[in-house]
Amino acid sequence: MKKQLLALSAALILVFTMILAGCGPGEIDRYKELQSAMKTSDMELSAAFLENASSFEEVSGVLKIWAVNAGLEVTSEKEHYMIIRNPATEGFKDAPKTTLQCHVDPKHIRKDIDLLSLSMACLLGPIEHGRISLMVTEDDEEDLFGGAATVKKKSLKKNHLIHLETDDSAMVYTSGAVAATGHMTCKASKAEPEYTEAFEIAMTIPQHADPFAFDKENSNPNPVETIGNLLASAKSSGRLFEIASFTSETEEGFLPHSAKAIVVIDENNVEAFTKKFDSSFENVEKKYKDKEKKQKNGDEPQSDEPLFTYTMNPVELPEKVLKQKAADNIVSLMYTLQTGINEQNEETGEIMTVSYISGISTNGGTVSLNVRMRSKTEEALQTLSGTNQVISGLCDVSYRESDPAVIWASDPEGHLADFFFRAVDAEKDTMPVLLARSEADILGARGENLDMIYYRVNKNHRNKAIKNILAFMSGEDVPE
Repeated sequence: MKKQLLALSAALILVFTMILAGCGPGEIDRYKELQSAMKTSDMELSAAFLENASSFEEVSGVLKIWAVNAGLEVTSEKEHYMIIRNPATEGFKDAPKTTLQCHVDPKHIRKDIDLLSLSMACLLGPIEHGRISLMVTEDDEEDLFGGAATVKKKSLKKNHLIHLETDDSAMVYTSGAVAATGHMTCKASKAEPEYTEAFEIAMTIPQHADPFAFDKENSNPNPVETIGNLLASAKSSGRLFEIASFTSETEEGFLPHSAKAIVVIDENNVEAFTKKFDSSFENVEKKYKDKEKKQKNGDEPQSDEPLFTYTMNPVELPEKVLKQKAADNIVSLMYTLQTGINEQNEETGEIMTVSYISGISTNGGTVSLNVRMRSKTEEALQTLSGTNQVISGLCDVSYRESDPAVIWASDPEGHLADFFFRAVDAEKDTMPVLLARSEADILGARGENLDMIYYRVNKNHRNKAIKNILAFMSGEDVPE
């Protein structure tokens, strides 16, 4: 019944307002009408989802009923995304097409209601309009941006796309970062171990951890760096050990979700090395205290799964270990390589360049370590590349790098970027660049001739966002 009420209320407001008011199209204040529709959707979505949803299917079911009753077309209803279309009005079939895109996390749907109701209101568009589509994608903690990654490429062709997000402040981004990957390699010849006590040091974190979340609340330690720093610390303290192997597992675009090193330690150094591990474990544990408190306080869902695992356990003595030179190269990289925030404006605090270790392997007779880099400018990325080149030389490893490329970008001469850039009254010196990883990365990579902006809206800005989007789709200039 609640789902039916949602659809009926939205339809009543948007279909019968003109009739009840006795107004013609030219007399309607469409902005106020859509503002009213958004507020109603806020209430009805809250009533429909008194608790969080169990699946994306449940969310799309509510939206499908709303769409049908509002006279809209559901053109795609897939497992992880759906597309609702508002066809062009008479005489506007050749007008530019606009796609609005937002995401929802079914297991936390209540926090996404503001974004969803804003998107639904904007889909209804001005009185006269070209084709408007709303793409709703699933985005949950277990499969971050999973919905966007499954959208068919034909839905992302030659289109204006407005990616909508909610956050503390309003902003429009017209480009993703400039990105590149650095590859550091050296030979990994092996020999018989000199020491006798073998241990496996292993660490795991959530599989889809964001490598560019540097705030304390959302950041995760990098398992490769954590274990690498432990080895570097032990080496600097004179602890005697050998490295048999060092590997990691990751998914494209995320922090390594696991890393494992097999080390062979001199029997007289086991106790001291273990103390080093205990200290490293305590540092990791501190990073997760805030998240554990949130779970206990009910701010986040309780989970039976640990937030991380980090262990040091005895294993059988391996037949071979890395020769000292290769092991020293690994330790030297961990001493020297700086990842995280690499460059930051001292006056404004603006982060310019970031990087992270995306993986390590000692398989196949080669030590291979990869570093992912992002920057707001190509010049800043070149500076970081030069630093990595120097570090590689100092650590006696080879360095090569992929060609730098902008992850996604609006048409710099297009109306979409210019309109919304002016709409949020951003500084005119440079078009804003989004350094963080986002759904726009996924959509931009899959799109063909896709003209896209990332429009970040806070709760108090939603009414203005409706006015801006309505003016853009009506072919008007930025509203006062």
